[in-house]
This record gives sequence, structure tokens and C-alpha cells, in this order.
Amino acid sequence: MLSKIGEPSRPPPECAQGYVLGPLSAALQLEGTFDPAGPWLATTAEIDDVLALGMWLDVNGVRRQTGNTKTMIFDPYFIVHYLSQFLVLEPGDLINTGTPPGVGMGLTPSVWLRPGDVMELGIKYPGTQRQRGSSHSEHPPHARLRADCPWGVRGAAGPCTGGRPRRTSRLGVCGTDVEFFTGEMAYLHQGPSAFPMRLGHEWTGRVAAVGAEVDPAWVGRRIMGDTMLGCRTCRRCLRGHQPMCEIRQELGIRGERAGALAEQLAVPASSLHKCLTPSTPYWARWWSRAATLHLMGRTQRSLAFARELGFAHVWTEESVPDLPFDAVVNASNAIHLPDLALDLVDPAASCT
Repeated sequence: MLSKIGEPSRPPPECAQGYVLGPLSAALQLEGTFDPAGPWLATTAEIDDVLALGMWLDVNGVRRQTGNTKTMIFDPYFIVHYLSQFLVLEPGDLINTGTPPGVGMGLTPSVWLRPGDVMELGIKYPGTQRQRGSSHSEHPPHARLRADCPWGVRGAAGPCTGGRPRRTSRLGVCGTDVEFFTGEMAYLHQGPSAFPMRLGHEWTGRVAAVGAEVDPAWVGRRIMGDTMLGCRTCRRCLRGHQPMCEIRQELGIRGERAGALAEQLAVPASSLHKCLTPSTPYWARWWSRAATLHLMGRTQRSLAFARELGFAHVWTEESVPDLPFDAVVNASNAIHLPDLALDLVDPAASCT
């Protein structure tokens, strides 16, 4: 079910103009468009109680989902209230408020839509829908995610022979992504970035394919990659300072370079780094060749995980030993830890 916003200045529930039916289907491309809404908009005046509406969904005539809006974890009123704290809701905006129990992904074994499946769904007042699922190959390229390689046509010398399309498995969300969401990101106002865009600059995945000049042994390997991708031809790039390249692309941030929210991406081979695998020696042992590495964590569970990776010196904030640390890397957002780092590091050493 989707909520349609009426007047932005009015508080929920009065701000909701009405409700409309919409399938939350990402498994297949539905005929016509993605997440089609309709067939009718039921105004708030037509619905006695929006928190007492039955919902159902059938696939090929078999009932798959049954529910009621009264069992929603967060009702439409709360959802509108919550979203309005982070963004301006304009008249005409549609909000997907959820789907009833019975989602195929959660079944054992999981059940997925297949090309040709007919999906019918309905709610009492907004009406019913009927959609036929089709494969991505039945639609033009703009209707599906692809592993196309833009490298070499936007600011780089030569074709994408060294790229590695990789399939994203994990991505992180940080303050930069939040600034894009709120519209505060400076790049949006300065010009390097513009919507629409796919976010995701902190990621890990596996190599799905390689270019002609790349070792095929990379296929299937778990990797992570650099965010900032320089042109590789300017003076700064040739000196190893790609993050300072004036025409750099930034994955999921700048230069129309799609981020890890895309299903597959093509990235330069030179930007990738191998990740730890069960058959690879612990990276903590690699560090131990050059230095004694100490790690500070918050919980016993996180410290136990660090020990499993081979770290011998793990501490809580209260138990960090009084040693002359030659370098301290603060990877936390706790506001008091920069001061602690300065207290721990040797005066002649570095802190970052």
C-alpha cells in the first residue's frame, strides 16, 4: 500500500490525501513500469479506518500473502511523521508503507517470481491489480541494471580493457550518503554530482568478469576497491595522487560513476584490492612483519572476533596499555576518542 501526500504543511494523518495500491516487486520487471500504482486513489474521506484494511496477493491463482493494516509495525501515520523529519514531502509524493506477511524470500525454501507468473493483489478501497512478470531481457537496456563499463569514455585514456565487472555483496552507508539524501552534499551545489545517481562508495564484492588484459584468476575473488578514480594520465595521477586528480570520478559520488547500489559495476583493475578469504593468511599476521598492532574495541564480542582474525593485542578503552604508540588510527565517530588518540600516541609519532 502507498500513501499519497496532500498538503505539506499539515501534520499526519491530515496531510495524507489518500491511499493507492502498489506491488513491492524487485524480482522481475513488471509490465509497463516498475512498482505500478493504482488503479484508483482512495481519498481519506472514503476510508472509515485506514488501520483496519484487509490486504491480499495471489500468484498464479494461489494465495501467497494475507494481512491487515492493523498489524503493521509502523502505521502510515507514523511513517509520514518519521519521513517528514528528514525530507520535505511534496504534494503528489507516494510512500510505500509495506507489504503483508508471506513474502517468498522469507519462506524455506525461498519462492521467487518467474517470467510469465501472474500476480494479482488488492485492498478493499484502492481496488485490485493484475500484473504479469517478465524477464529483464524482454526490456530495453534502460529498464535493467547492467555491467556496462563507462571507463574510457568519461575522462580516461583508452578503452575499458582493464576493468573488472564485479557483483556487490556488501556496502556501507556513511555521512556522505546521508548528505546526498538530505541535499546538503556540497558536490550537488558545486556541480560535480547530480541526481539521479546510485550511491554506495564503501563496498565489497566478488569479481564477475575481467577484461582482456586482466588475469582470469581474479574471477570469483572477493575484493574491495578505491572510491576515487583518477584519469591515470595527469601529473598527479602519474605520481600516485589519484584522489587529487581534477577530473577524477568518485564511485557513487561524483562524475556519473554509479556506486555499489547497482547490481554490477565495472571498475579499473588498478583500483581493486584482495580481501581476506579462509585460504589467505590473516592480514593481522602481515602487519606483524612490520609492527606490533594493537586494536581497541567496544564489546567483548567484537574483541573476540578480532582474536579470531589473528590479532593478539586487543583491548577495551579502559584496558589499553600505557605504551609509546608510534601511530594511532582513529576509526570511530566517538567525539572523545580523538583526544584519547593524542594522549596515547608518542609526541614524535603520527595520529590520523
